[in-house]
Amino acid sequence: MRRIPDGRLSEAEEPTGQELSFRPRRGFPKLTIRNARTHNLKNVTADIPLRAIVGVCGVSGSGKSSLIIDSLLPGLHASFQEKAGAREDEGEDGEGEIGFVPPQAEVEGVEHLDGYCVVTQRLARRFESSCVATYLGVWDGVRKMFAAQAEALEQGFDAGFFSFNSTGSCPACNGSGVVKRWLGSLPVQDRCSACEGKRFKRAVLEIRCNGYTIADYLEMSVSEALVALNEFPRIRKLLGTIEDLGMGYMGLGQSLTTLSGGEAQRLKLAKELGKNKKGRYLYVLDEPTVGLSYYDAEKLLVLLNQLVTDNHSVLVIEHDPYVLSYCDYLIELGPEGGPKGGTIIAEGTPEEWRMQARLPLGLGGVSDSNRMEGDAR
Repeated sequence: MRRIPDGRLSEAEEPTGQELSFRPRRGFPKLTIRNARTHNLKNVTADIPLRAIVGVCGVSGSGKSSLIIDSLLPGLHASFQEKAGAREDEGEDGEGEIGFVPPQAEVEGVEHLDGYCVVTQRLARRFESSCVATYLGVWDGVRKMFAAQAEALEQGFDAGFFSFNSTGSCPACNGSGVVKRWLGSLPVQDRCSACEGKRFKRAVLEIRCNGYTIADYLEMSVSEALVALNEFPRIRKLLGTIEDLGMGYMGLGQSLTTLSGGEAQRLKLAKELGKNKKGRYLYVLDEPTVGLSYYDAEKLLVLLNQLVTDNHSVLVIEHDPYVLSYCDYLIELGPEGGPKGGTIIAEGTPEEWRMQARLPLGLGGVSDSNRMEGDAR
């Protein structure tokens, strides 16, 4: 059973503790990054066990991102590009956030994967008009639901009338719900007086479904929408995943521009998990628990563990000892940053590191006991 710094989830009878028990790795396939020379890497070769959670740590500038983002991912991208019918899920959620350059490393073992997904704290195309519901792809289902109502059919309202970016949007604010004005060089937003911030034309707002208007759904939190849209399996799974990640408070109509980096990353992960991918995928996450409480971090880690249970693989770049203690395998780069880094100074399971009384250098020398004392303070 994994040892948790503050002692929680260490009992076998705890449900979360059972979810986070170690998995056997003998005979499991692996990826190998061979002779990586990207940036400050010094001809590095690293084995990454698959069907496990692997943590990559080290001091700032030691080469973590160079090894994973700039060496492994370009190698995977090149390998999948060579395959007939390249997969649409390659790269950053299909959004082209990461521009790959020719890899300065060889990547072996790609045949053990059917694809990969990079989940960072950035969301591509964060337009003010984009919101949580549209990003997740659940809004189309809601619009079609309203278009199927008898009153909508009588008035000839198709799904386009229930889009705040199209036919049914308020002409005064163009469906944003606010009117922007300027105080010198400072932009100020006022609630639209024509639609009272509802985003839609009055005729559209008169159509109701299950007692709600289309604007009511945008004002719902994820937790509330999970109940209101429970009859739709795909929407229920997506919203349920967000709820499981501790973000049930997020509004369906909340603009993507208002999300923190951690919220954006978890939202992106929820969207990926909702795709029901078939096969074996590698999920790469860059510091996924930044800004999260222990409670929310545990929720995320349980979800990542479920990916491994479903025969996927997880690779995290992390500094947090709390997160690294959950990993099945650790790779540390160092010994310092910049020119003095770029080598693998340790690798193995957390148990092997503890038997050697070793703490990852990337954790800043913070021991478990120090972490607990800091929490108490």
